[in-house]
Amino acid sequence: MPRLILAGYRMKTGFGEDEYRLEFLRNGGFVRKKCVKCSRFFWTLDSSRSDCGESPCSPYTFIGRRVGRRLDELGQVRNAFLGFFKNRGHEVISPYPVVCRWRNDLYLTDASIVDFQPYVTEGIIPPPANPLVISQPCIRLVDVDMVGKTIGRHLTIFEMGGHHAFNSEDNEVYWKEDTVRYGFEFFIREMGLRGEDLTFVESSWSGGGNAGPCFEVISHGLEIATLVFMRYKVHHDGSLTELPIRTVDTGYGMERITWLLTGAPTGFHAFYKGLLDKASRLVDIDLPMQLLKEYAVAVSLSENKLLKPEEKLMLVRRLGFPEGFANKLEIMENVFKALDHVKSLVFILSEGVVPSNTGVGYLARLLLRKTARMLDRLNANSLLLDLASWELEYWGRDFPSLLSLKDSILSLIEIELKKYRRSVEEGVKQVEALLKESKPISVEKLVELYDSHGITPEQVADVSSKKGVEINIPEDFYSMIASRHKQPRELEEETISLGFDEKAFPETVKKYYEDPDLLESKARVLGVFRDKVVFDKTIFYPEGGGQPADNGKIIFDGKEALVKDVRIVNNRIIHFIEGPAPREGSFVKMVVDTERRLQLRRAHTATHIINAAARIVLGNHVWQAGAQKDVVESRLDITHPLPLTDEEVEKIERKANEIALANINVEVQVLPRTVAEKEYGFRIYQGGAVPGKELRIVKIKGFDAEACGGLHVNKTGDVGLIKIVKVDRIQDGVERIIFRAGLSSLDYVRSLEDKLSHLEKILGVPKDKVLEEAERIKVELKSLSKKIEKIMGDQLDSLADQLISKAPEEAGVKIVFYSSNELDMDHLITLGEKASRKEPNAIVLLVATGTPTTQFALFAGEAVLKKGVDCTMLSRQIVKEIGVGGGAGGRRNFAKGGLAAKVDFETFRAKAMPIVVGAVKTF
Repeated sequence: MPRLILAGYRMKTGFGEDEYRLEFLRNGGFVRKKCVKCSRFFWTLDSSRSDCGESPCSPYTFIGRRVGRRLDELGQVRNAFLGFFKNRGHEVISPYPVVCRWRNDLYLTDASIVDFQPYVTEGIIPPPANPLVISQPCIRLVDVDMVGKTIGRHLTIFEMGGHHAFNSEDNEVYWKEDTVRYGFEFFIREMGLRGEDLTFVESSWSGGGNAGPCFEVISHGLEIATLVFMRYKVHHDGSLTELPIRTVDTGYGMERITWLLTGAPTGFHAFYKGLLDKASRLVDIDLPMQLLKEYAVAVSLSENKLLKPEEKLMLVRRLGFPEGFANKLEIMENVFKALDHVKSLVFILSEGVVPSNTGVGYLARLLLRKTARMLDRLNANSLLLDLASWELEYWGRDFPSLLSLKDSILSLIEIELKKYRRSVEEGVKQVEALLKESKPISVEKLVELYDSHGITPEQVADVSSKKGVEINIPEDFYSMIASRHKQPRELEEETISLGFDEKAFPETVKKYYEDPDLLESKARVLGVFRDKVVFDKTIFYPEGGGQPADNGKIIFDGKEALVKDVRIVNNRIIHFIEGPAPREGSFVKMVVDTERRLQLRRAHTATHIINAAARIVLGNHVWQAGAQKDVVESRLDITHPLPLTDEEVEKIERKANEIALANINVEVQVLPRTVAEKEYGFRIYQGGAVPGKELRIVKIKGFDAEACGGLHVNKTGDVGLIKIVKVDRIQDGVERIIFRAGLSSLDYVRSLEDKLSHLEKILGVPKDKVLEEAERIKVELKSLSKKIEKIMGDQLDSLADQLISKAPEEAGVKIVFYSSNELDMDHLITLGEKASRKEPNAIVLLVATGTPTTQFALFAGEAVLKKGVDCTMLSRQIVKEIGVGGGAGGRRNFAKGGLAAKVDFETFRAKAMPIVVGAVKTF
C-alpha cells in the first residue's frame, strides 16, 4: 500500500501511470504528454500542445471572447449542470448547509463530498441517492488572502457542482471511465467547448481523511473541474488503506465555468454583475476594459498569486499602463474582496452562527472585521450593511432561506460592527502601549493581538506608522489564521482506567432506553473487578450527553451494594459500586434511585424546552452551545450576540412554561441518519456531531427535535415548573441560562417566599408593603451615602495636604508614600488624584495593605509628567522588582498594580522607593 505525505487538498501523486490510462482517453484520440513547464502529465486531443494548459503554464485565452455556449448567469450554468446529470440517471439532491454541524472535524463545508463523509464514504450508511448530483455552496477560508488578487480564480465562497457515485462489491454504479466520459460530454455537448480546448491533467487529491488519484480538467488556462476517484482512507501516519466504498467525487466550479463562458475580464464581472455595478457607484473603480483584460491575462501568467502593491505596480509598468491604473486596481480588488467576504458572511449567519471568539463564530468575525477594515480604507465604512442587504436579495433568489432571515442577519451584522468599532478604539491603546515597550511586533504577536483583542494587523500598521515604526504584515495573514481555526481542536477524551478488557464482554443491553420508567429489574453478573461490575443488561443510565449517571443499589444474596457511578466504554456499561460485590454468574436485583432519575429526566427535557423557547423569543440564530443537567440546578448555554435583558429572560421563561403546560408528548425515534436529517433538518445537531449510522431523535412536536442520547419525561407537563434563576455571559456570543425544573423549582420558589417572610419581619411591614419600604430605605441610604462620601472627601482632602507637607524631596520632586489597611483602593485612588492635583510636582505612591494581596496606585503630577515620568512603566518595574508575580497597567499619569501575594509594608517600601527615586534622579 503506498504511503503519502498529505498536505491540503492537493498532494504530489504517489499513484502509478496505470491509474490514469483509461480506455475512453486512449480510444478517443487523446495523447498523454508531459508539460514542458510544470512537468505534470496530461491528456489532450491537440497533439501539438506542449504545456498542460493551466495558468501559469498557459495564459487565460478566454478573456474578452466567447468560447462556448451563451450562458450569462451562474444560475443558468447550475441548472444546465444539474439537468445534464439528471438526464443520465442522477438524482438531484438539495444542497447541505455551509456550516457542517454533522461533523466534528470541520466547521465549514468546503467541498460537496463533505456532505457524505465519513458515513457514506466509509460504507456505514447508504447515500441519499446513488448516483446523485448536487450544487453545493462551499466556503474555503484558506484562500481568503488570494481573493481579488487572482481576479476571480479564488473565492472564499463558491458553488461546487458534484456528481457522485458510491461503488461497493455489491453495487458497481460507475467509476473512472464513465466519470471522465461524463465530464467530457458535459463540457463539449452542454457547455459548447471544443474538445481540443480541454486537457485532463493527472493529479492526486486528499481531504476529510480520504484520498485518491484525480484528473484536473483545464480549458483556456482555467481549471474548471476536478474528477477524483476516492478509494483510500488516510491515517494519521500518512498511510493509506482501501475504503469499502469507491467514491466518484467530482467538483465542477460553477463560478469558473460561468466566467469561462462569458469571457468577462474578471470572474466578479461574470457572476456578481448587478452587485458589482451597485458597489461601483459608491466606490469609484472605473477602469478601461481593454486594459483590465490585458491585466487579467498577465496575472494568469504570474507564479505568485499574492502580488504585493509594489509587485503589482511593476507589472503595470511592464505592461505600459498608466501608473494610476495600479491604484485603481487596488481599489477594485478590495471591492471584489468585500463582495466575496460579505456573501460568505451572510451564508454563515443564515445558519444560526453568532460572531464570537471561538468556533465557527470566530470565522464569521474574521470575515466581518477584515471586510470592515477594508471598507474603512476605501472611505466606505457605511457600505457593509448595504452590501449585506444587496447580497441577501441577490442570492436569496436561489437560496430562499437567506431572504427569510434577512432582518435577523442584518441585525447580527449591525451589532458586530459596533463591537468592531469599539475594538478599533481599544486597539489603538493596546498598540501604543506595545510600542512604548520598544519591542518588535512579530507575526505571532499580530496573531495574538487579533485572536485575543480583535485588533486587525492593518490597525497595528496604521498606529505604528504614525509612530515611525514599520510593521511587516504577511500577505497570507488571514489565510494563516483561518487555517488555524479551520477545524475544531481535538478534545482529549476522558480515559477510564478499568484494569480489565471490557471488550471481552458482549455489549450491554440498554434497558433504560426500552423503558425509562423501569426502576427495578434483574440482571446477570458477567464480570467483577473489585468495585467495578459488568452485567448482561442494565436499567442504570451511564453518564453522557451532559446528563449525570443514575445512582441506586443492587441486591443479592441478602446483601446490598450502592451504585455510585455508571460509565459506558465501547458500548459496555460499567457499574461502580460501594459495598460487597456479587459473584460472577449470579443474578442481582437492580434498584434505581427514583427521585434522582425523575429529576434528571425533568431537567433534560426542560433543557430542550428552554432551547426551543429561546429560539422562539430571540430568533433562529439561537443554538445550544453546551449543557449540563443536574438534580437541583442545570444550565443551558445558547448563542446570542448581546447579554439577555430581564424582559427577554422573562419571555423565555414564560414560553418554556407554556410549552410544559401544553403537556405535549415527548417522542423518541431511532432513525437512519439520512432519514433523520431529511425529516428534521440539521438543527437536530444541537449538542454537536453525533456518531453512528442511526440517530436517536427526541421530539417535542411543533417545537423541537434533537439528536439526543439522554432520558426524558413522557410528556412536557411532567417537567413541572421551569424557573430560570440566573443568566451569565460566559463569553462573547454565549449566554448561560441556569434553571431549575420540577420539585427543585418549587424548592427555589419556597426559599424566595421564606426570605420574603424574613424580610417582612425585619422591616416590620406586611408583605405587600415590603417593596415600598425597601425603596424608601434605598433612598435614605443613598442620601446618607452622599453625606458620608462628602465627609470622607473632606478627610481625604485634609490627609492629602498633610502627606504633601511631610513628603521628602528628591531632585526637586516631592515623593508621597502612604499605606493603609483601612482605606480601600477606591478611596486610595481618590486620595492620589487629590494629592497629584494639589502638588503638580509630586509622585504619589499609595499601598492598600488591608486586602488579601497587596495592591497599589501610582500618580504623577502635571509638572512631573512634563519631565518624562510614566506611571505605567514605573508600576511594572515595581511588580517585577518585588518578584512575587502580579501585574500593572494604566496611563502615564496614573497606574494601578496588584501583586500575586501579600507583601509586608517594609518590604514593599524597600523595593519600590529606589525605583521611584531612581526615576526622579534621571530627569
